[in-house]
Amino acid sequence: MNAALDTAEVKVPEYGVYDVDAIRADFPALSLEINGYPIAFLDSGASAQKPEVVIERMNQAYRGEYANVHRGAYSLSQKATDNYEEARTKVARFVNAKSDDEIIFTRNVTAAINLVSHSYGRASMKATKSSSRIWNTMPISCPGNCCGMKPGLLSRSCPLTTSAIS
Repeated sequence: MNAALDTAEVKVPEYGVYDVDAIRADFPALSLEINGYPIAFLDSGASAQKPEVVIERMNQAYRGEYANVHRGAYSLSQKATDNYEEARTKVARFVNAKSDDEIIFTRNVTAAINLVSHSYGRASMKATKSSSRIWNTMPISCPGNCCGMKPGLLSRSCPLTTSAIS
Protein backbone atom coordinates (compact mmCIF):
# COMPACT_ATOMS: atom_id res chain seq x y z
CA MET A 1 0.00 0.00 0.00
CA ASN A 2 1.01 3.59 -0.52
CA ALA A 3 1.87 5.35 2.73
CA ALA A 4 0.53 8.62 1.29
CA LEU A 5 -2.93 7.09 1.01
CA ASP A 6 -2.84 5.57 4.47
CA THR A 7 -1.72 8.77 6.14
CA ALA A 8 -3.57 11.28 3.95
CA GLU A 9 -5.62 13.56 6.10
CA VAL A 10 -9.17 14.32 5.11
CA LYS A 11 -9.70 18.06 5.24
CA VAL A 12 -12.91 18.51 7.19
CA PRO A 13 -14.30 22.01 6.88
CA GLU A 14 -14.81 23.92 10.08
CA TYR A 15 -18.35 25.25 10.42
CA GLY A 16 -19.17 24.31 6.82
CA VAL A 17 -16.48 26.52 5.23
CA TYR A 18 -14.14 24.93 2.71
CA ASP A 19 -10.63 26.22 2.11
CA VAL A 20 -10.87 26.38 -1.68
CA ASP A 21 -7.18 27.24 -2.13
CA ALA A 22 -6.10 24.20 -0.07
CA ILE A 23 -8.42 21.91 -2.03
CA ARG A 24 -7.22 23.30 -5.39
CA ALA A 25 -3.60 22.75 -4.28
CA ASP A 26 -4.28 18.99 -4.01
CA PHE A 27 -5.20 18.83 -7.72
CA PRO A 28 -2.26 19.47 -10.10
CA ALA A 29 -4.50 20.24 -13.09
CA LEU A 30 -6.18 23.06 -11.16
CA SER A 31 -2.89 24.98 -11.08
CA LEU A 32 -3.12 25.47 -14.85
CA GLU A 33 -4.12 28.74 -16.42
CA ILE A 34 -6.11 29.09 -19.62
CA ASN A 35 -6.02 32.48 -21.36
CA GLY A 36 -4.54 33.98 -18.19
CA TYR A 37 -7.25 32.65 -15.86
CA PRO A 38 -7.05 29.79 -13.36
CA ILE A 39 -8.78 26.72 -14.74
CA ALA A 40 -12.22 25.96 -13.35
CA PHE A 41 -12.96 22.30 -14.06
CA LEU A 42 -16.55 21.34 -13.42
CA ASP A 43 -16.97 18.17 -15.53
CA SER A 44 -16.60 15.79 -12.61
CA GLY A 45 -19.23 13.28 -13.74
CA ALA A 46 -17.36 12.07 -16.80
CA SER A 47 -13.72 13.01 -16.28
CA ALA A 48 -12.87 14.06 -12.76
CA GLN A 49 -9.50 15.64 -12.07
CA LYS A 50 -7.47 13.67 -9.58
CA PRO A 51 -5.59 14.82 -6.49
CA GLU A 52 -1.83 14.24 -6.34
CA VAL A 53 -2.15 11.33 -3.87
CA VAL A 54 -4.43 9.46 -6.32
CA ILE A 55 -2.10 10.14 -9.25
CA GLU A 56 0.85 8.81 -7.22
CA ARG A 57 -1.06 5.68 -6.21
CA MET A 58 -2.25 5.02 -9.77
CA ASN A 59 1.33 5.43 -10.99
CA GLN A 60 2.52 2.90 -8.41
CA ALA A 61 -0.19 0.45 -9.46
CA TYR A 62 0.59 0.81 -13.18
CA ARG A 63 4.34 0.43 -12.65
CA GLY A 64 4.41 -2.58 -10.36
CA GLU A 65 1.01 -4.01 -9.45
CA TYR A 66 -1.13 -3.87 -12.58
CA ALA A 67 -3.00 -7.10 -13.37
CA ASN A 68 -6.49 -8.52 -13.71
CA VAL A 69 -8.57 -8.40 -10.54
CA HIS A 70 -10.29 -11.68 -9.53
CA ARG A 71 -9.12 -13.36 -12.74
CA GLY A 72 -5.51 -14.45 -12.42
CA ALA A 73 -3.71 -17.21 -10.56
CA TYR A 74 -0.41 -15.37 -10.27
CA SER A 75 1.10 -13.03 -7.71
CA LEU A 76 0.48 -9.72 -9.50
CA SER A 77 -3.18 -10.61 -9.98
CA GLN A 78 -3.49 -11.57 -6.32
CA LYS A 79 -1.87 -8.27 -5.29
CA ALA A 80 -4.29 -6.33 -7.53
CA THR A 81 -7.22 -8.30 -6.09
CA ASP A 82 -6.07 -7.68 -2.52
CA ASN A 83 -5.75 -3.92 -3.21
CA TYR A 84 -9.17 -3.85 -4.88
CA GLU A 85 -10.84 -5.62 -1.97
CA GLU A 86 -9.03 -3.39 0.54
CA ALA A 87 -10.38 -0.35 -1.30
CA ARG A 88 -13.88 -1.85 -1.18
CA THR A 89 -13.52 -2.30 2.60
CA LYS A 90 -12.33 1.30 3.06
CA VAL A 91 -15.22 2.67 0.98
CA ALA A 92 -17.73 0.52 2.88
CA ARG A 93 -16.40 1.89 6.16
CA PHE A 94 -16.44 5.45 4.82
CA VAL A 95 -20.08 5.30 3.68
CA ASN A 96 -21.12 3.20 6.69
CA ALA A 97 -22.23 0.24 4.59
CA LYS A 98 -23.39 -2.87 6.44
CA SER A 99 -21.10 -5.05 4.33
CA ASP A 100 -18.31 -4.76 1.76
CA ASP A 101 -20.67 -6.61 -0.58
CA GLU A 102 -22.82 -3.46 -0.78
CA ILE A 103 -20.00 -1.66 -2.59
CA ILE A 104 -19.88 -2.04 -6.37
CA PHE A 105 -17.19 -0.29 -8.38
CA THR A 106 -18.04 0.71 -11.94
CA ARG A 107 -15.85 2.37 -14.54
CA ASN A 108 -17.83 5.64 -14.55
CA VAL A 109 -21.12 7.37 -13.75
CA THR A 110 -22.76 6.16 -16.96
CA ALA A 111 -21.97 2.52 -16.14
CA ALA A 112 -23.30 2.97 -12.60
CA ILE A 113 -26.57 4.53 -13.76
CA ASN A 114 -26.96 1.86 -16.45
CA LEU A 115 -26.44 -0.87 -13.85
CA VAL A 116 -29.20 0.52 -11.63
CA SER A 117 -31.48 1.27 -14.57
CA HIS A 118 -31.20 -2.15 -16.17
CA SER A 119 -31.43 -4.13 -12.95
CA TYR A 120 -33.44 -2.40 -10.25
CA GLY A 121 -35.08 0.15 -12.58
CA ARG A 122 -36.60 -2.32 -15.02
CA ALA A 123 -37.64 -4.74 -12.31
CA SER A 124 -39.37 -2.22 -10.08
CA MET A 125 -40.71 0.52 -12.37
CA LYS A 126 -44.47 0.72 -12.08
CA ALA A 127 -45.16 4.06 -13.78
CA THR A 128 -46.68 4.13 -17.23
CA LYS A 129 -44.96 7.37 -18.30
CA SER A 130 -41.59 8.94 -17.74
CA SER A 131 -40.37 12.34 -18.84
CA SER A 132 -37.00 13.97 -19.13
CA ARG A 133 -35.96 17.52 -19.79
CA ILE A 134 -34.03 18.10 -22.97
CA TRP A 135 -31.01 19.40 -21.06
CA ASN A 136 -30.50 16.10 -19.21
CA THR A 137 -27.06 14.67 -19.79
CA MET A 138 -26.71 11.46 -21.75
CA PRO A 139 -25.83 9.29 -18.72
CA ILE A 140 -29.06 10.37 -17.04
CA SER A 141 -31.46 10.31 -19.96
CA CYS A 142 -30.33 7.19 -21.84
CA PRO A 143 -30.98 4.64 -19.07
CA GLY A 144 -34.35 6.25 -18.40
CA ASN A 145 -35.20 5.90 -22.06
CA CYS A 146 -34.05 2.28 -22.03
CA CYS A 147 -36.40 1.63 -19.13
CA GLY A 148 -38.97 3.40 -21.27
CA MET A 149 -38.59 0.53 -23.73
CA LYS A 150 -40.12 -1.76 -21.14
CA PRO A 151 -43.54 -2.86 -22.40
CA GLY A 152 -46.24 -0.56 -21.07
CA LEU A 153 -43.89 2.33 -20.25
CA LEU A 154 -43.81 5.42 -22.43
CA SER A 155 -40.79 7.71 -22.37
CA ARG A 156 -40.66 11.14 -23.98
CA SER A 157 -38.55 14.27 -23.82
CA CYS A 158 -39.99 17.63 -22.89
CA PRO A 159 -38.41 20.43 -24.92
CA LEU A 160 -36.88 23.39 -23.11
CA THR A 161 -38.61 26.68 -23.90
CA THR A 162 -37.95 30.20 -22.70
CA SER A 163 -41.16 30.14 -20.68
CA ALA A 164 -40.02 26.94 -18.96
CA ILE A 165 -36.93 28.61 -17.50
CA SER A 166 -38.41 31.95 -16.47
